[in-house]
Amino acid sequence: MFNFYENIKQPKVLNPNFKKHKIEIPFRSLICCSSGGGKSNLCLNLLYLMNKTFHKIIICTKAEEPLYSYLQDKLKKGVEIYYGGKIPEFEKMDSGQNGLVIFDDLVLDKNKAIGEMFIRGRKLGYSMIYISQSFYQTDKLIRQNVNYIWLGRGMQKRDLNMILSEFALGMNKNELEQIYNELTKKPMNFMMIDFNNKNIRHNITDIVKQF
Repeated sequence: MFNFYENIKQPKVLNPNFKKHKIEIPFRSLICCSSGGGKSNLCLNLLYLMNKTFHKIIICTKAEEPLYSYLQDKLKKGVEIYYGGKIPEFEKMDSGQNGLVIFDDLVLDKNKAIGEMFIRGRKLGYSMIYISQSFYQTDKLIRQNVNYIWLGRGMQKRDLNMILSEFALGMNKNELEQIYNELTKKPMNFMMIDFNNKNIRHNITDIVKQF
């Protein structure tokens, strides 16, 4: 049987620093970390590595965050910030280029449009980052549709157990907990799970285990 999908011309994806970070775009990702654990700082480090990748960065957050204001000051019109839980209208978002949307600690139950944008945004060329304080409490729609997960300090055993129940990582609870504790023992450090390339990394670039 012929695969006609192979005959469809795919839009060109600009990912100039892929060799550095090995993150494919457009992506869906989840960052989980306790308050003050460095979630926003991780986002800025990711954007630093992905310099000249996104034509627009949209940040949806509850309140003002100094690092986001710093980012907007540096990139000017390349950054849009929505406060108070507001998000842009999906139908009015431009398409055809690489964009990024960051949902910072917004509750999906209170705004179903967040879930819709998180899932459908890739069709417009937008990558998605959803930030939460707990994997366990993150909506299932987000949890089970991600390419990358970052776990910072503050995760409980129930968070790690749920990850093992939803994803095949080729390890048991003790192994995952040991790796997580080792990679996050220093403040503002993260364990990254890359489901595309089947590996676990320290922060963004350092691969520590294949699965």
